[in-house]
Amino acid sequence: PTQFKVILEMFLDAIGKTPRYRKLPFGLVYGAATFLETIYRVFRIKGEPTLTRYTVCTLAFSQTLDISKAKQKLHYSPVITLSEGIEQYGEWWKQNRD
Repeated sequence: PTQFKVILEMFLDAIGKTPRYRKLPFGLVYGAATFLETIYRVFRIKGEPTLTRYTVCTLAFSQTLDISKAKQKLHYSPVITLSEGIEQYGEWWKQNRD
């Protein structure tokens, strides 16, 4: 299993960035995300707010990504490794960001 933080750090390394961590109160950030989502919904603003409740929860709680069942039950075999995929995405991201 790979933790989300490890994947995030791999991606940041691929694009030449250094992670900067800040501890923020979950309730405050979740409330801010709720407020932004409400503003977008009430005023029918297209797109997605910069901060959403989903994003807050994804970053606030431990994430484990495990493909062992797909390998076992579906005989899945990745074409490239997770590291290679992150490297390729990092290259794409550097070339295509605005």
